Amino acid sequence: MDQVKIKCCFCGGLTIYNQAKMCIVCLQARVNIVEDIPKEIPLQICRYCEKYNRPPWLPAKLESPQLLNICLRKIKNISKLKIIDSSFIWTEPHSKRLKVKIKVRQEIEGILMEQECIITYVIQDTQCEDCQKSFTPHTWVAKVQIRQKASHMRTLYNFEQCIIKNNANKDFLAVKQKDNGFDVHFNDKSYAKRFVDFIHAHAPAQVKSSKQLISSDFKSNIYEYKHTFVAEFVPVCRDDLIILPLSVKIYGLGRVLLCTKVTNQVRLMDVISFQCNDLKSSIFWKNPFSVFASKDRLVEFIVLDIEDKGNGKWDIEVAKSNSERFGEITYKVWCHFGKHVNCGDLVLGYDLVSMVEHEWDEGLLNDIPDVILIGKKREESKKKKNKRLPGLDGKEVSESESVDEQEIEAEEEVEAEEAKDAKDAKDTKDAKDAKDAKDAKDAKDAKDGNESKEIIEVKDAEEVKDTSG
Repeated sequence: MDQVKIKCCFCGGLTIYNQAKMCIVCLQARVNIVEDIPKEIPLQICRYCEKYNRPPWLPAKLESPQLLNICLRKIKNISKLKIIDSSFIWTEPHSKRLKVKIKVRQEIEGILMEQECIITYVIQDTQCEDCQKSFTPHTWVAKVQIRQKASHMRTLYNFEQCIIKNNANKDFLAVKQKDNGFDVHFNDKSYAKRFVDFIHAHAPAQVKSSKQLISSDFKSNIYEYKHTFVAEFVPVCRDDLIILPLSVKIYGLGRVLLCTKVTNQVRLMDVISFQCNDLKSSIFWKNPFSVFASKDRLVEFIVLDIEDKGNGKWDIEVAKSNSERFGEITYKVWCHFGKHVNCGDLVLGYDLVSMVEHEWDEGLLNDIPDVILIGKKREESKKKKNKRLPGLDGKEVSESESVDEQEIEAEEEVEAEEAKDAKDAKDTKDAKDAKDAKDAKDAKDAKDGNESKEIIEVKDAEEVKDTSG
């Protein structure tokens, strides 16, 4: 059926019949579907955390889809219109203006009309509720206290960089530096519990909780508490020397141990057998022990000779590099990192001979070596010497005050070597299993062949017997 055409009541041109009795051009000229849309809308932004008020307060970057979504939700009187396209128009970053071009569609008198519109958002600097609480004392709801009673803070500095790397500080209200650690304030208990779970996943710590009543309404049965979580880290850091008391025993290890790695568990190595075992924080706090010597008591040695004894052990001869009688006194000890050093390299270790005798247990005098080596000394690059790392409070800290990058590199190398050794062991095991399977198959085929041969011989013997009979 042909569509009925009529003359436009304004311009007289032919057009398809519609209830407005106007052509599309005249209809667009006389009907403005975006006249009710405000052309200027205020948009609040927090000057400290740079979050936009939707509400709630949400983080968003300039000209990002998240910010575009926030801007579109600010538009009023648009429920009858359908937005089919939207985009940002570039503006000067310091102009405090955002321009968004939108394209809307609406059906009028049976005709679909589309029209474009530019909306200007005026940026208003303000302060969100969380930042207001951070600048007002005693407004936190939950607090996590992180402590480590150690002679140095390397594990805490490492954990601080881990927080920044994993963006675990996004819900922090404030960070307060304290002796042997720091406090983290939150405005909600759930945020504090989430951070406690993060601590359990990345650090060896025990967590205790408590709460304090702030106010109460007996008629409405409403109580307000302040919650406190205390996370105490195991007082053991990487390269610490440990001598276990007689009351503490760790499966598969002796009494003289060296800490080689700290994650959510503490990896300890026997300095005599070089066997390793991971110690959980829960086991440590049942039978706690102290550190015998830390990194500040390390002595520098120079490698004179090295010999591979197999099974991951090397016989190495060293002498103190800063001794006035260099070369006269040498030490022959075992080490576990011999494949990373050569003659003439500098290594670090504990000189147990020079330590005070009353510090030693009499039962260990005949078992301990004179020197315990922990690893190769790495040359510090000039570029990394003055490197500065971000802190939780927003201030930069020097590398000497923060986590040692050389330790991170050494740990990464150790992990890579462990992964390589595990892969080699797996490949060797797979090759051995394949060879055993092949040998078993050959043996089975040979056995089947012998059985077939015996059956044929028995059959031939029976035929000869029948013929002779």
